[in-house]
Amino acid sequence: MGYTNIYGIDISPQQVEVCKQFVSENVECINALEFLKDKNNEYDLIFCNDIIEHLPKNDSLEFCKLINSALSRNGCVVIKTVNMSNPVSPRSRYMDITHETGFTEESISQLLRVAGFKNVSVHPCISAKHQLDGSKRFKSFIINRLSSFITLSLKILYMTQGITKPKVLTLNLICTGYKNNR
Repeated sequence: MGYTNIYGIDISPQQVEVCKQFVSENVECINALEFLKDKNNEYDLIFCNDIIEHLPKNDSLEFCKLINSALSRNGCVVIKTVNMSNPVSPRSRYMDITHETGFTEESISQLLRVAGFKNVSVHPCISAKHQLDGSKRFKSFIINRLSSFITLSLKILYMTQGITKPKVLTLNLICTGYKNNR
């Protein structure tokens, strides 16, 4: 996409090799907490794809504070994680024994605010599986209609249980936060 100054990390040697093959040679096999410890004001954007749910709860706050320190003045963090407000999320959370923590839109927002982030927001993460090309428009239409119906049903279920209905019900959520007010 034209970006040239990128750097990736992962604790999985296999993932690092895939990234080196298809994305960039600038990838390192290292623990994120270790990597971020000596970084200060170095990055404009830090993207965390399915990382935070693998950290013990006690390390999540430290991780987010380290990210905040590593970001430049107006830097942004983008965190993708499983959305525990989605009723099928327990399957995603517990199918991988390395998952330690689950987040809702409220808890991930709270974590980022406590870590010092401003303008925190949470967004749905739409699966690429449902973004079908023109030859499969009918299937895409049906999937989108079913998804809308299920989302409405879930909102009604939350209301009947006296629980504040979540704004984001997709399987995954995307949370963004900025180092300073933007």
